[in-house]
Amino acid sequence: MLVTYCLAIGPAFFFFAHDMLAGLKVALLVSICLTTVSFTMVACSDPGVVFQDLEVSTQLQGDIERGIVCAQCELRRPQNASHCSDCGVCVRGLDHHCPWTGKCVGKRTIKWFYVFLTFISLHCMLIGAVCLVTFVAR
Repeated sequence: MLVTYCLAIGPAFFFFAHDMLAGLKVALLVSICLTTVSFTMVACSDPGVVFQDLEVSTQLQGDIERGIVCAQCELRRPQNASHCSDCGVCVRGLDHHCPWTGKCVGKRTIKWFYVFLTFISLHCMLIGAVCLVTFVAR
């Protein structure tokens, strides 16, 4: 998504840059940077993946039945962890698997995900305003 975004926005920015007001140019560049940073934090941060414990349980079957061990990946997991079938791992505080970032949104990345949603929404509104100002000025 990031490559597609850069390929679409880069040429459009330079095509319309000569017609834009200086304030809109700065606002658009800041918006692009903030959106990219927040996207990178969501896509590249650990969402809270549960890793294998070193101790081996002798009561594995009983733990699976009580929900202490994940039936898919057979890991002992915390109470708030859920299995993501897209990633094949258990994640603490799993909210959802985001197709746009290609990662799970869990306990460690939920705040960055909300920041990303806020910045991408503001960025889309700013792009709409830039398009409106550009085409009205012509």
